[in-house]
Parts: sequence; C-alpha cells; structure tokens
Amino acid sequence: MKKKRLILLDGYYPYGHGEEFIESEISYVASKFDEIIIIPTHLSGTEKITRPVPKNCKVFPVVQRKKIRQVLYAIPAFTTGMVNFDGWKETLIDLWFSTSVLSLYSQVKQVLKEHNIVAESSTSTVIYSYWMFKEAAVAIMLRDKYFSGNAKAVSRAHGSDVYPQRYIARHLPARPFIASKIDMLFPISESANHEIHKIRTDHPICSTVSRLGVQASNLNAPRSRPDICHFLTCSSLLAVKRLPLIVSAMKELYKQQGKSFRWTHIGDSGKGSGGRLDEMVHDAGLSEVFTNMGRLGNSEVIAEMEDQKYSFLVNYSESEGVPVTIMEAFSCYLPVIAGDVGGIGELVKDKVNGFVDSYDPTEKSLVKMLIKAVNCSEPEYSALSQSSYETWKNMADARANYQKFTQQLLDLN
Repeated sequence: MKKKRLILLDGYYPYGHGEEFIESEISYVASKFDEIIIIPTHLSGTEKITRPVPKNCKVFPVVQRKKIRQVLYAIPAFTTGMVNFDGWKETLIDLWFSTSVLSLYSQVKQVLKEHNIVAESSTSTVIYSYWMFKEAAVAIMLRDKYFSGNAKAVSRAHGSDVYPQRYIARHLPARPFIASKIDMLFPISESANHEIHKIRTDHPICSTVSRLGVQASNLNAPRSRPDICHFLTCSSLLAVKRLPLIVSAMKELYKQQGKSFRWTHIGDSGKGSGGRLDEMVHDAGLSEVFTNMGRLGNSEVIAEMEDQKYSFLVNYSESEGVPVTIMEAFSCYLPVIAGDVGGIGELVKDKVNGFVDSYDPTEKSLVKMLIKAVNCSEPEYSALSQSSYETWKNMADARANYQKFTQQLLDLN
C-alpha cells in the first residue's frame, strides 16, 4: 500500500492567530494520512508557533519576500496563463498576482527540496491549498512542475477568495487558471459553489461543497428564555463588521424598550481598538446595558457562549463566508440574528433558528429584528434554541464534516 502524504499550504497556521478551522480539521486529516507537511506562506519571520499540531505533521514556514524581490518574476509572469488582459486594471492585478505566485512557488519548491520531499512511486501526494488564491495556483504548479504530474492539487474556497466584489476593482485574479486546472475545489457553502461556477473557462470546473465545522459544546438541552434578552456580538472591530450600525440600532432599541435588554461584545482589532467601541457606546447612552469583554481565546469564547444568560448572537457583517461564531452559537443552542450575506442564509433560517435580515440591512431593519428577539415568547424561544442545535448537528458538526472531507482527499488517488 502506498504511503499517503498531504502538503497543506495555508496562511499562518500553526503560527499566530487565524485559520482556526484548521485546528479542528487537522486532527481528522492526520489520522488518515501518514505524513503531513504544513507550509504557512504569509509569515513575516517574527511569528511563533502558538498552536499544537499532530505528531505526524511537519511545519516548514515560508517567510514572505519583499515586493522588490518579487519584481524579478514580472516578465515570466506573462507566460503563466494567469494574466487574462481583460482591461488595464484587471491586467495589472493579474500580473501582480502571477508575479507573486512565481515568487512563492520558488520558495515552496526550495523548502521541499531542502527536506527531500519529492515524487516517489511508493507515495501518493495531495497538495491542499486552504485558500483559492496564491496558494491554490502554487499547488497547481507544484503538481505539474515539481511533482511532474504525480500528485493531486485541491483547494478550499471560502469568501474573500470567492466573491470578486470584495477584492480590488471587484476583480479576483487568475480565476479561470485556478478553476480549470485544479483537480478539485471544495467551496464551504452552496453560495460559494454557485459563485465559482460563474467563472468562464474552457474546461469543466470540478467542485463539491465541503462545509467547515465546530466541535460539540458541553450543553445537551435547549435554552430557556432569559428574563432579560441578552445579545452577544463576537467579532473584530473592522468596518466590515458594521459595529456602528449595531450601536445605532441598540440606541434606538434602548429608546423604545429601556433597560429591557443587555448587550455583550467579544473581540477587538488590536491594542486600543476596544476603547473606540466603548466610546461609541458611551456616546449612544448605552453604557448601562453594555459589556465589552475584549479579545478572548477560542475556548473562552465557547465557555462564554455556553452561559445561559445569552439569548441571541448578532452578526451583521457586510461580507462573510460561513462565520465560525454562528456555528459555535448553534452548537450551544444559541439562536442567531444575522444579515443574509455569503453562506449565512444556508445556516440561519428566519423564525426557525433565529431571525434573518436583508443582504443590505438598515438601522430600522435591525431594530425590527432586535424587537422581535426581545418580545420572543418562551415557547417560540425554546423552539429557536432547539432548531439552532439541530442545524449545527446536521450542517456544522466538525466530526462528520471533516471525516467526510478527509475521505474525499483520500479518494483523489
């Protein structure tokens, strides 16, 4: 039987923060592959490993080159097939992308050579890119050039790497190249899969939805409706998270309902950022009903979500793939109020496991959702809570989703 090897190209894991889903996924993949090579590609050289990896995983980091060194690849970049010449802005974006891909490929190739990771008749190799971006293009080049076709190249596809409206000039580079040449794409939602199949290519696009997942919580029964409706938000403070909109809506809710609710926020965007949220809340006159917990570790976030005092998670990001916080909330029987963006609508169903606002919500529409939550009866709330957990069990259970994904990787060879 052939030795099974997986090469994972990601951004940061297991360094620093981010890509938390890999933390759950990697143990399932590692249990079925003999050897896993993890190559983080977005590092500056100062980061430290902050998360454990399975025993059969080796981590070979790649430090990003300065852009001046990447320019050396500008002329060869025109010959890669990644530059589509659809317009001057699009051409420049494709050219930059192709240049950076060639630079990254040379670095990854060197790392593999240094550690004697080569094509072997006794080994089947899958090159797995966590993002449908530079890493996916590098995976294709590794398969074709470094492994001379004796490997498979696959990629997940999330949100920022799928929807062109979220990128510079509303143009994601090298879409036809990646979509037509990769062996399999694993979009994390039906919405992402639909977007991928809008890409114009001369070859069929091979894709199948492979959802992410979170572990079970410690709860085993639906929540009871708290005496005071308690909203929880859990996000960074970046503009895309629409915290000012939430503050405005909470201010209007306070005018109409007084102290009949509470609001707790988890998360920040770096040192001092939490103070800006506190200032907005103070100016809105919400200090009496608001708590800012700042950044918490993942286990601390789950422990907080399990607290029975919370009534609803609120997520009003203007762009999303499938938010981990929504899956975690559902695992904790916690209903969700959210805007219908990205893959959120596939999980959150209006009046089933929460309340769903429009794709482009307003303060007025959000206030309407919050009032529904405040006025929710005990039987209505209990049903929302139970349905939240059932959604997690059917769609976001890490064990089921990652075991299936691992088998799909194995079936490639």
